[in-house]
Amino acid sequence: MSNQSVSAGGLARKLSTLIETGTLPASALGSQARRKLLPLFEAGILEETRSGSGRSIKVRDHDALIAFSQKLFPSGLDSEALFSDSLPRASGILASRDSKNAASTWAEPVLLRGFDGASLAGPSGDFPVADLTEMAGLCAIRLDEPFLWGFSGRLAVAENLEFFLSFEKSRIPCDIVLYSAGRLSGRVIKWLASPLMADCSVLHCGDYDPAGLQEFIRLWKGVGERASLYVPEDLEELIRKYGKPELLHAQRHLLPSVRSCTHQQVRDVCNLLEHYSMGLEQEVLLT
Repeated sequence: MSNQSVSAGGLARKLSTLIETGTLPASALGSQARRKLLPLFEAGILEETRSGSGRSIKVRDHDALIAFSQKLFPSGLDSEALFSDSLPRASGILASRDSKNAASTWAEPVLLRGFDGASLAGPSGDFPVADLTEMAGLCAIRLDEPFLWGFSGRLAVAENLEFFLSFEKSRIPCDIVLYSAGRLSGRVIKWLASPLMADCSVLHCGDYDPAGLQEFIRLWKGVGERASLYVPEDLEELIRKYGKPELLHAQRHLLPSVRSCTHQQVRDVCNLLEHYSMGLEQEVLLT
């Protein structure tokens, strides 16, 4: 394998990590990759900041980063993997003796909670999400491809852990709630968009701030009109009473891309955020 292909694969994995997680240790970005990504730093799409005793690269405009990645790798980031016949973590060991160097793995755990008898349908039978939730508080599946699990009903996506663990208190009607840990992976979005989930409506429950809206936009673009944003009837009053100015001020760089979205719910919430100059954390819905 040529050094050129290794370099391209390494850059593709770093871009994939930035897109999926929004951050990357600055030490992981070599001089050659920095030169490739220099336009992103100059445009403010990426930013290097101090993180503890080290430094990290943070994404300031995910949509612009995705557009840059698609232009640089038209066939997709996955097509540039270094060892296409190896597991990604094993590839990390082969390349650098560090399994954590791989940007993603071949599967991932997905945490779920279910209610009122809800279950996933699989080739070997049903997976009783609600029963397991009643017994253990939550459950999980291993999500890999080809996808095995399907669901017909209403699935909510919870951005924050406390909200996920106490979802019932929100009284939002749904059958299953999925924990996104802040940002859904591309694999989960692909699963939600798959034919197995064609009869599943997806309700995004996140923070009411630019980052939360941007995350819904990612979901909507992947899933289509089956995805909707949870907007309580009294959202304006909640923002006025419990909103936090710092939530909006720290994310003002995300507003242009959010404001340009054509989805009416996103436009309405964005207008409220800008009118009151505040964002709102989703945990307020538990009170």
